Amino acid sequence: MAYRAVLLVIGLIALLGPLASGEDVWFSDDPPSDYFERKNLRDCPNRFYPDLDPFNIPYYGYGGRRVFRGEYQHMVAIGWTRTNTSIDYLCGGTLITARHILTAAHCTYDSENIPPDTVRIGDTDLGSVLDDEFAQQIEIQGITVHPKYRGSRKYFDVALIELAQRSKFTEAVCPACLWREGELPEERMQAVGFGVTGFGEARSPTLQLVKLDRVAPSVCAERIFLNRRQMPDGFRNDQFCASGDGMDTCEGDSGGPIGVKRLDVGGKVIHLVTGVVSFGTPCVPGSTGVYTRISDYIDWIEQETNRTLSYGVCTKGFLCPGRATGGTTVYYDDSTLKHRFGLLWSEADTSIYECGATLIDYQFLLTSAHCVTTAKGPPKYAAPDHSKRVAIAEIYVSPRYQPGSPENDIALVKLEKFINTRIFRPVCLWDRRIDGVWSEVPKFAAYGPVLDDLDPVTLTNSTISVYATNGRECSASDAARSDLVCFNNNVKMMPDACSIDYGGAVTNKTELLEPVFMFGVASKLSQGCGSNLIVTDVTPHIKWIEAIVVARRNQMLNPMISVTGYGYGGVRALRGEFQHMVALGWTRSSDKIDYLCGGSLITAVFIITAAHCSVDHENIPPDTVRIGDTDLSSPEDDELAQQIAILRITVHPQYRGSRKYFDIALIELSQPAKFSAAVCAACLWHEEELPVERMDAVGFGVTGFGEALSPTLQRVQLDRIGVTICSERLGINRRQMPEGLRDDQFCAAGNNMDTCEGDSGGPIGVKRLDVGGDIISIIVGIVSFGTPCTAGSMGVYTRVAAYIDWLERETNESLSYGACTKGIFCPGRLKNQTSVMYGRGFYRSRYGLVWDKEEPSEFECGATLIDYQFLLTSAHCVTARRDYPKYVNLDSDLGTERVAITDVYVAPRYKPGSPENDIALVKIKKFINADYFRPACLWDRRILGEWPAAPKIQAYGPMARNIDRLLLANGTIIIHASNGRDCRITNDPGSDLICYNNNVNMMPGVCSIDYGASVVNGSEWMMPVYSFGVVSALTKDCGSNLIMTDITPHIDWIEAIIVGRRDKVHIFSD
Repeated sequence: MAYRAVLLVIGLIALLGPLASGEDVWFSDDPPSDYFERKNLRDCPNRFYPDLDPFNIPYYGYGGRRVFRGEYQHMVAIGWTRTNTSIDYLCGGTLITARHILTAAHCTYDSENIPPDTVRIGDTDLGSVLDDEFAQQIEIQGITVHPKYRGSRKYFDVALIELAQRSKFTEAVCPACLWREGELPEERMQAVGFGVTGFGEARSPTLQLVKLDRVAPSVCAERIFLNRRQMPDGFRNDQFCASGDGMDTCEGDSGGPIGVKRLDVGGKVIHLVTGVVSFGTPCVPGSTGVYTRISDYIDWIEQETNRTLSYGVCTKGFLCPGRATGGTTVYYDDSTLKHRFGLLWSEADTSIYECGATLIDYQFLLTSAHCVTTAKGPPKYAAPDHSKRVAIAEIYVSPRYQPGSPENDIALVKLEKFINTRIFRPVCLWDRRIDGVWSEVPKFAAYGPVLDDLDPVTLTNSTISVYATNGRECSASDAARSDLVCFNNNVKMMPDACSIDYGGAVTNKTELLEPVFMFGVASKLSQGCGSNLIVTDVTPHIKWIEAIVVARRNQMLNPMISVTGYGYGGVRALRGEFQHMVALGWTRSSDKIDYLCGGSLITAVFIITAAHCSVDHENIPPDTVRIGDTDLSSPEDDELAQQIAILRITVHPQYRGSRKYFDIALIELSQPAKFSAAVCAACLWHEEELPVERMDAVGFGVTGFGEALSPTLQRVQLDRIGVTICSERLGINRRQMPEGLRDDQFCAAGNNMDTCEGDSGGPIGVKRLDVGGDIISIIVGIVSFGTPCTAGSMGVYTRVAAYIDWLERETNESLSYGACTKGIFCPGRLKNQTSVMYGRGFYRSRYGLVWDKEEPSEFECGATLIDYQFLLTSAHCVTARRDYPKYVNLDSDLGTERVAITDVYVAPRYKPGSPENDIALVKIKKFINADYFRPACLWDRRILGEWPAAPKIQAYGPMARNIDRLLLANGTIIIHASNGRDCRITNDPGSDLICYNNNVNMMPGVCSIDYGASVVNGSEWMMPVYSFGVVSALTKDCGSNLIMTDITPHIDWIEAIIVGRRDKVHIFSD
């Protein structure tokens, strides 16, 4: 990191110097000296990134591509030192421990029967000294050939090399793991080496990668002549064949690895070696290689190295700082809350992960029925950890469970003793009939090996969480009343790194000081941590559970027994859920405070409420507010509450007490509220249309007709009601509502839920995600009035969007989405996982198209620099207006620059209004300085293969630009297309459109798609930027499906203009 930081500082100094002197370092009127030497766009990495790590630049040999440093840290070049001190690297190998290398037995001697004496690790270019600082040259101490290997045969072609000293694990050097499974991986495998790049060619000085598919033995036998003297048994089970489309391993690759990449828990990319390069046909199109299958030699390798090479030891025992990471949903759980127990069948059992169970009460655990009905009989003990045991008193199996069936797989376990709630925290059951749909991403319980803290050599199982981030896209059952819910999940996991904790909980979260809600139990249909995640929903079973746990009726009861809810239609709201909620109080003569209305904190000093809450029935105004308290009758959370006096109240000037209109007011506090985990301002909904999802209303109002005010904060979920239906239910009083329901009002109701007396002035709204995952509460309306709180009741709300101008004028503050989310710092805001993140690359390749020199916005359409004078954008961006854009704009840390556009080229296959072939080129008047601007390279899938990384779609949104959080400006946002291609937009196989599933419930106004900008692999310092395509106009917003125009079908046309200078295709020009 220090090396990179120095380079960055040197680069900035070099640029700031000329800027200070007034010299234009960005652009030039003259082309670079080698400008006309460019023959195609494939030289982009070498041309524009020559000062970067040379090992990050592709090399295009026969069937292979250049390997980047850190991609294959285990690759070893095996060398023979000659008399003139030169070294011939004739074979490859795989680092499998700090001192052991796996290779082919036939690589233990050269043509003169001389053994190798040295190895080179961490070097991806043997012909250059540029990356030597990362390489390690180590002498060979000993070589062990498999005892059954014979040079005259093609069998048992495996050997081990022991080094004279330990290799040092770095970002360039790290051991690989060994594939231990009987079956080969289902995906394509990768092989790397320094071998020849074609028949009759010389060895490659740079490390090459080829992608290969397994070939069936019968097909392989037809391709490879079987010499019966060398292979009397034909192909053995410890060998396999592989080949690729115009790719293969060749001479010089012998002994090197073939394998796959899988993800460990937490997202670390782990290399698994499935085979060793043995022999094959000559390297011509259609060639095939034969490999020694490593899984057949695990015992011999472990015996010779004198250590276990299990998956757990390999991934946890080797600390490699440079291991790459990939997108994953599987993480170690660092929760401090204890509610998971393991079921044991004897007190001496050591494994607590055969089946999980979750504490839901002082004595009761919830688990799966199949866990307690095995052939071993019922479990006898429950264990919270490896040292403690509690005897099980009784077990209850769901009366609807049928052995062998995955449905109704629910059971209760009763302990002989009561738990201590200061140590253990039972989870709460999420009842979707009352609480609504699951409010957060479900988290599945799992487990896997980690290093023991006390004994770093020992592995022990630890809890893992698997997040169901992709939404419900799979079907678990065809039964209409099934209690199974399925979540799509596809992560290429390491074998044995993670196992589902069957019977364990599926929860919302496990954060400190936050309640844990349980959505269900992990079903046995969940095959693994990387496959679809299936849960047995707890909601259909809650009545049966309560009948046993609460009513203590210890028998198999009918599951249709009715259960009472949490008061009339409401659910207890917990601290941190609604940090903006305010209770308005009237201090009486006895110093008692009556909290009669609600309100919402919208800045540190302002609260919005209903105008009719500005006085009580005696015309006395409120004088105090309480914020951050969810139980007004208990001192339990008083340490987090704030009591603040009211300074003044401003009622809307058009409000009249005799009417039901303009029912909105502002309360100004005598001092600012302090934002914390319990207190934070909400945002205001600015849109004309109400949100599509259900809305939450909260308050301390009565819990039913004739009931008292609730001391605890209650939440109800409500749906919008149409004006016609609302008017019929209300029975409009023409004296109070002469205009009927106005546009600045709306109605809402729920299933046996509603706001009631005492909720007046409180908020109704939704929760949306901000960029980065902050959960933001947005107020849509204010509780105004309604029908009596009985079944079928309904409320009327003042629509906040209609009063934004008045609120901003009275508060003298901007209440925009940007100001609310970026101008207010709330340390206690909850977060959720999201694919939408702020991002900023070190290389400046994104420009904004501008139609007028005085135009301030650079984000109407984006364009990406791909050459000294050319930018790539969308055709619709340059043809949508009456005229084409006149300038490109770049805004950076060093200033703003605008350059005139001279020519615009539109793809000849583009048809206005059509989303396909939406590609255009923009030529600017001046030449860029490639030392400062770094053009993006175009990823040609015909040559480079499929994209090696998840595409990143560019967007933009407001962010704080300086220490003063009030100053906002648009900044770059990156949307990670991590969910795979799960959406279809056309049935045309020749379409250049590619769609990625994306479903993020974003708040409005914080993220906009940067149409015309590039879809890239990344933009990290010291790495070339590759453009996969252009953001399509079909991408509606940052939270919906992400659609791009693939660049590959258009590269020939682009090269014809940029490189061939053939200016003949659909041109607008001065």
